[in-house]
Amino acid sequence: LEPESYYTVIEIDPDDRLPDDPVLRNMLHWMVINIPGSTSQFQSIWQTGDEVYHYLGNNATKGEVHRHYLLLFKQMGRIYISTPRGNGIFETRSFFSVRNFSQKYGLGYPVSGLMWLSQGKDQ
Repeated sequence: LEPESYYTVIEIDPDDRLPDDPVLRNMLHWMVINIPGSTSQFQSIWQTGDEVYHYLGNNATKGEVHRHYLLLFKQMGRIYISTPRGNGIFETRSFFSVRNFSQKYGLGYPVSGLMWLSQGKDQ
């Protein structure tokens, strides 16, 4: 990371609620903006950046497997979002468009990313 730059982290679950019928597709699980590139490995990004949406845990039910994507974007400078902060409601988290968000705030393509599978357990 470049110490003078700012970054955004977005986590998406494209399979929410059911992988075969993702009625809430592209559920936004987490968003932190304005993360300084100077953040060290010993600091928490939600404390050094601005957490727009708190982390939302795995929504998969028993026997289901969901994909999760964690994307890192380099910002052109600090950004300001008029979206409600905090846990948010499903209406503001579901159908989240990474492409539209990226275009709106001039983020371009992710500079890094990670994908994993999460499996539902007894709830």
